[in-house]
Amino acid sequence: MPAIVFEPWVDDADTVDVGVLTRLGPHVTPQIFDVDDPHLLLVAPRSSVKIRALRRDDRMSVLIRAGTKFLAASGYASIVDPLSPVDLLSPGRLLRAPTTVVSFIGRNNRHLTGMAADLGLRTATLPTSRVLVELDVVRTIETTSGGGIVAAGDWPEANLLLTGTPETRITPPAGPWSADERRILDELLEHARPVSVGLRTAAGPVVLPGTWEPDTALVRVPAALARLVGVTSGAPVSVTAHTGGHRLDSKRGVLLRGEGEIRRDGTDMLLGIRNSRATVWRGDRSRTVRSESSSAREPQP
Repeated sequence: MPAIVFEPWVDDADTVDVGVLTRLGPHVTPQIFDVDDPHLLLVAPRSSVKIRALRRDDRMSVLIRAGTKFLAASGYASIVDPLSPVDLLSPGRLLRAPTTVVSFIGRNNRHLTGMAADLGLRTATLPTSRVLVELDVVRTIETTSGGGIVAAGDWPEANLLLTGTPETRITPPAGPWSADERRILDELLEHARPVSVGLRTAAGPVVLPGTWEPDTALVRVPAALARLVGVTSGAPVSVTAHTGGHRLDSKRGVLLRGEGEIRRDGTDMLLGIRNSRATVWRGDRSRTVRSESSSAREPQP
């Protein structure tokens, strides 16, 4: 396992983008987090897409961004369910669980307080509808102080991309969208912005930093990263853009998924998406709309 230390990222990053593999491909959404080096800790609803996916395939990837710096890490997730005697009575987990929960609440107190206020709860706590997820890291990529990148662990390197520009652009389905959902799409896709790119690779899901370019309707990712993780064109991909905040209403985002058309353009990888489907969320409410050409059935949120 790489000698990864998450602790320096705690003060610089408010959330982490988490990638899992669903039946439709990569699924990437933001989560509040905590660290217990060398592990990264998350909390998610027991019935969420993320947890259902991890019960089928425990491989998970995360991306932490702080300005121009980033840390991408992949490994295997363990789920600790507070309602499961088997989970809590495991000797190692029994000793660590109370400390872990207290630490998580302390680090994310502003998020949990905001959520409690929005839901009419009296105190900031972790509802029993949530489970704890612990990531055991096996490979990492991170920026260096000089602006380069350094990788650790066994990455499936490959240079299989054709050169040129994708013919397919990234266009959200036409709808039907509500007025608020349309505003969120416009807000997040009108201007260039950092996005998180979910990829399915031979090593499992990988989440890489990218840049959304509204003029071309493509996403740009450094080609060195694409080569390192072994990106191939034609596989399922996802692109996630979101805003942050401590109240539910301030948490808005869009997740675009489909078949990736990927090309290499000099030092960058360019990504377009065919047969796209989009999930738009505000707080704890979300809705998915697929394009007319996308026939895959959506999982329930």
